[in-house]
Amino acid sequence: MPYVPSFDNAVNKKFVEAYKAAYGELPNNNAAAGFEELTIITNAIKTAGKADPEAIRDAIANSTTPGPSGDIKFNEKGQGYGFTVFLTRNKNAEPVVEATALIAKPN
Repeated sequence: MPYVPSFDNAVNKKFVEAYKAAYGELPNNNAAAGFEELTIITNAIKTAGKADPEAIRDAIANSTTPGPSGDIKFNEKGQGYGFTVFLTRNKNAEPVVEATALIAKPN
């Protein structure tokens, strides 16, 4: 799934600005994925109030985490949803969005 640095979302704008300031380039798929993963875990630990694995798991399952691609939620099976995915094509080494889809809650 491609990451699109130009996605119009407040979290994404802050992420891109911070990343560019630190590294002098736009973030890629790996940078965005790492940012989202750490944000989910950090928010879950704050919500749980402790570094207990079961409390963190429950906090992840019952929370919404704003990310560069939208709000990230999880269903009772641990499947992610609520965020936007992109169909892109490359033009001059930059992703151009052709279509988007909001991932619905899986059954």
